[in-house]
Formats: sequence, structure tokens, C-alpha cells
Amino acid sequence: QTINKALTMQYASRQTGVSLLEVMIALLIMSLGLLGMAGLQAATAKYRINTQSHAAVAQLISDLTERLRVNPDAAGPSFHSGVGEGISQYVLRSTWSVQSQASLDIHKDCITAACSSIERAEFDMTAWRQNVRNALPQGAAFVDGDRKSGIHVTLMWMDKEQTRATENEETGRLDRKLTKSLICKMDADSTMVHNCCPADAAAPAGVRCLRMSFLP
Repeated sequence: QTINKALTMQYASRQTGVSLLEVMIALLIMSLGLLGMAGLQAATAKYRINTQSHAAVAQLISDLTERLRVNPDAAGPSFHSGVGEGISQYVLRSTWSVQSQASLDIHKDCITAACSSIERAEFDMTAWRQNVRNALPQGAAFVDGDRKSGIHVTLMWMDKEQTRATENEETGRLDRKLTKSLICKMDADSTMVHNCCPADAAAPAGVRCLRMSFLP
């Protein structure tokens, strides 16, 4: 009986050790699963932010297009007849830093008050720039051209994923730093044309640009 009792206690001790090992393995597997879920969630959030930004860009371009079509004479001479103001009032050539500090106050609301063509253009650009700032992270824009040659719009926003890995000389590790987008060039290919920043915009590192053109 004493021998049986000793064997029983020894068996119970082994069972306790096995159970503890099983719990530790289960915790390890659960930890790996949680880490995988965290990584997936981060990737999903990144994809969602990029998708929202590109959707906002399409909506903002459409908004500006409609504003120019309502007030075409202020966008420069017509492509067909040459009729209209000599200089487009729908231009925006300010640098990124200047735009980030602009108050964007509307001086005359052309929705509730009668406005001239030039006043309407000023109202449109201020209201549109407010929409850009609200729809994109630190959003800004660069608008050039006219109704005859085409309107060239570059939308710019801060993207924390605009980075590049560089080797740290001291530690030998790869550090990720914000990088500048490519500068637009006349001889650029189609991919660069749509993803470059105008040199005059002086966009800092971390800013992503998307450039489009249209005829109002």
C-alpha cells in the first residue's frame, strides 16, 4: 500500500509537470497569434489610410473641376475661342510651408452674395483649399495652367510611410527615415508624372504627391 501511494504521488507530480508545460506552450502559441494579428491590423490600417487618401484626391479633383466649369471665364482664355481672362485666377503656386500657415479665411461668401468672376474664383480656391486641408493629412495643393492649355493639379499630403531604409554607420542597423518625393521633370515617364512634386512647391520629406491634369 505504501509503494502504491508513492507511485501515485510520483505519477501526480509528473502530470503536474506535463500540465505546466502544456500551459506554457499554449501561451507561446497564443502570443505568436496575437503578434500576427497586431501586424495584420497595422497593415490593414496602413492600406485603409492610403485608400482613403486616394479616394479623397479623386473627390477633390472632381470638386475643383466643377468649380471651374461654373466660372470658366476666370480660368483663362478658352481653348476654342480664346475668350476669357488672360491669366487664370485658379492658380496656386505657394510653397508647402506657406500653405501650412495660411488661415484660409473666406472674405466674401459667393453662395449667399453676388460675386464677380474674379471674386468667385477667390472664393472657390479658398473653400477648395479648406476641403483639401480637411480631407488629407496636412493637405496642400499646387495648381498651375489655364483653361486653354489645361489645369495641372498636384495634391500633397503627409504620409508617414514615405520612408527609405538607410544603414546606420555606428550600429550597422537599418534606420527608416522620411524621404522626399521625386521632383517633376518635363521628360519624366507617365508613372513619375503622376507621383512627382513640383519643384516650386518645396515639399519636405514625408510628403506624397499625386498630380493630375484636366481641361475644364
